[in-house]
Amino acid sequence: MFDTSAPEQSTRIASEDTAPTDAVDTLATQLKSTAHAFMQAVSDAADQTQSQLKAQAASLNEQLSNEIAQLTANENLSALTADVSSQAQQITAQMQAIKTQLTDEFSATAAALKQQASDRVQSKPLETLLLAAGAGLLIGYLVGTTRQP
Repeated sequence: MFDTSAPEQSTRIASEDTAPTDAVDTLATQLKSTAHAFMQAVSDAADQTQSQLKAQAASLNEQLSNEIAQLTANENLSALTADVSSQAQQITAQMQAIKTQLTDEFSATAAALKQQASDRVQSKPLETLLLAAGAGLLIGYLVGTTRQP
């Protein structure tokens, strides 16, 4: 007389609806963690490079000061000009090398993250699709609510 399957069916549907949400939440947490790790790695690399540059600049400044003192004592202005030019070229070359190193490190990190994301999409396409759909719905909802008076 009474249909008892309806409450069981609604409970089953509710639990099936939370499974994709849990998967999306897990994927979002993993993406946040990966992004945080990437940003930390870039920050650490920048801090390390900045420290190296400061140390090199201090060393070169000291060398330059010593050479200026020697050349001033000898009153050899042309040698001083050549040494300053040489020091400037060395600093420029070192800065270029550091720039290249940072660019290479950043490119390698970006490529690794891109590959990791690609692998994740290929290994779990349904979760990726659900995450993209959820993000689209959220953006659509937010944009739609800001337009209404």
